[in-house]
Amino acid sequence: MRAGGGANHVRRAETILRLREAATKVLTVVAALGLAASLMLIDRARLRLGGLSRTEYAGKIVDKSLTIRETQLGSKMVRRLLIEGEGGERFEVAPELDVYERAQIGMRIRSDRSGVELSWPERDRGPASKAEGASGKE
Repeated sequence: MRAGGGANHVRRAETILRLREAATKVLTVVAALGLAASLMLIDRARLRLGGLSRTEYAGKIVDKSLTIRETQLGSKMVRRLLIEGEGGERFEVAPELDVYERAQIGMRIRSDRSGVELSWPERDRGPASKAEGASGKE
């Protein structure tokens, strides 16, 4: 009887060892999935706070682009302004059509809850002002 009892004890120990290994693998996979989900949520929040959908920003327009996007559902125009912020950081925004059409490289732009304001810096009043100044000197 003792020999049979020893064999059961060994089988039981092997079963416990296999269960522990399986539990370790399952926990590792669950932890990896949790980490991946957390990183995706953090990235989504970062994009929402600082991405193309920013609503409050200020800076200088350093580039303006218009791209045609083709998909199976059709075409659309994608408008982007590259802004250099007050601290020197650069970021893109997706402006409404009226803002995009009025915006020019070199202009200051400020956006907040009340709307979007475009202006020329005091030292550079834009192409129209330069032309007027040049014709006035002649």
